[in-house]
Amino acid sequence: MNDISSTQMPERRRLVRQRVGICADIIQPGANENHDCYILDATSEGCRIFCESVPALPVHVFLHPEGVSKPIRATVLWRKGKNAGIKLDWTETELI
Repeated sequence: MNDISSTQMPERRRLVRQRVGICADIIQPGANENHDCYILDATSEGCRIFCESVPALPVHVFLHPEGVSKPIRATVLWRKGKNAGIKLDWTETELI
């Protein structure tokens, strides 16, 4: 019998992701473009999104989830197909 635990990547996150299922917009700084996305899971430090335009996103973006008054500064850390890992910078962001 194969032990798949030895082939899995070790968990590097300090916080456990929670499934959230929230619609959001990705805003490109300096461009008049918004991209619809879906936040699949999140922690207070980051999230995993699904977005049709992941390959076209720059490294530095703003994420504007439903229920948040202002867009959140964010950095795209990784991309895999139409999914991406986003690091959040909550500076100057207020929850509604």
